Amino acid sequence: GIDDECDSQSARTVCPVGAECFITNPLIEQVPHCHMTGTACPPEWTAVDMNGQQAGQNVWEYIGDQTRQDNHYGEHGRGTCEAWGHTGWNDLYEFTIPSDGNYTVFTYAFGATDTFMFVRSECGVESDEAELACNDDEPGMPDSGAWLWNQNQGDKVYIFVDSAGFGGQGQYELEIRRTGP
Repeated sequence: GIDDECDSQSARTVCPVGAECFITNPLIEQVPHCHMTGTACPPEWTAVDMNGQQAGQNVWEYIGDQTRQDNHYGEHGRGTCEAWGHTGWNDLYEFTIPSDGNYTVFTYAFGATDTFMFVRSECGVESDEAELACNDDEPGMPDSGAWLWNQNQGDKVYIFVDSAGFGGQGQYELEIRRTGP
């Protein structure tokens, strides 16, 4: 399965479709594990389609909740800015860029909720090349924020929102906004 130890020669183990056996970071993993490599999300990953959440002209919003019981522990991988206190219970959102331009992605926390997020250009690829942004507590901003510059119509981005530790779980609002040309 995803994140299970594997044999990189496939002599004893075989990773699921869309995954490969490798070490993503030798400082974290001492042996290879199955990691997703596909550009699209695997069928078992449930993503909220943010295009269906339009709240106004050039604004999309969704209320997420990190306290629900169907969290997907660790299956989505990690962002490069994740601190030791992440939970691995990422909420997953996909957004197809509706028109060329610049976009912002922010979380607005309710109460004691503390989020961080990472954004990828490829859903099942856990690498620096696929990561467009990673942020925890943007200074002067609501909670976590990302700027996506020069996006092209039709491109997809995948937004992963986690809480900064189990004590930071709760409700939050995810907002995507087109900010300019």
